[in-house]
Amino acid sequence: MGLKKYSAPDSSQESLPPSAASSSPDASPDRDPAHAQPPQAQPPPQPQPRPVQLLGRKDDAPKVMTAAIAAQLRPALPVQQRLAKSWRLVYSMDQHGISMNTMLAQCADEKALILAIKDTNNRVFGAFVDEALRLSPTFYGQGTSFLWKAFRSSPQARRKDAVRCFKYTGQNEYFILCDPDFVAIGGGRGKFGLWFKGDFLHGSSACCPTFNNQPLCLDPNHPKNDEPDAQQEFAIGHLELWAFSA
Repeated sequence: MGLKKYSAPDSSQESLPPSAASSSPDASPDRDPAHAQPPQAQPPPQPQPRPVQLLGRKDDAPKVMTAAIAAQLRPALPVQQRLAKSWRLVYSMDQHGISMNTMLAQCADEKALILAIKDTNNRVFGAFVDEALRLSPTFYGQGTSFLWKAFRSSPQARRKDAVRCFKYTGQNEYFILCDPDFVAIGGGRGKFGLWFKGDFLHGSSACCPTFNNQPLCLDPNHPKNDEPDAQQEFAIGHLELWAFSA
């Protein structure tokens, strides 16, 4: 018995039934102007926040805080400080002299401050404190305080400084300690998150329970960053304190 040969039907010789014709892409209701869907409304563009204005620093003064760093610190601030249109320089070593008493007097009337330090290796770091610096035998402050460090980018990458903030962990309440001989922010286990001497020459930074921070004066890829007992000393190049204006 011979095998019958089968060939694919020639679609060009077949006519489509009405139901198939109606499902043809050319007959789709979406292509019918009468059934066309109206274009989706695009959400309005979100307004970009205005850059932080840094006021009060002389043009020829050494610069620690920059507009790029301020813009990245702003989202981490409490609402009142976040909405401030400008930051005012209330103390700098260059403009006001190297004196603990002068620094405390300059910021005595402020409700909150940004501390910015540049060490002699050009690393920039600091803290937000939710009360003015003042002499106190014990720690004071609130849980909105935090530590921060800026990661420098190479000019070739054309990237701005990136900032990392270390927020309150809830493990203790060692926020701010100010003595005639030093200032400390964050503590626990016998170490301070950020500490500097009253002569404004030297300081140190260690991982502390208050903020679970990296040593602020270490580069981002340094192997000691993730060591729980890491501590690093630094020499102060410049120091600034900034307050907030409405």
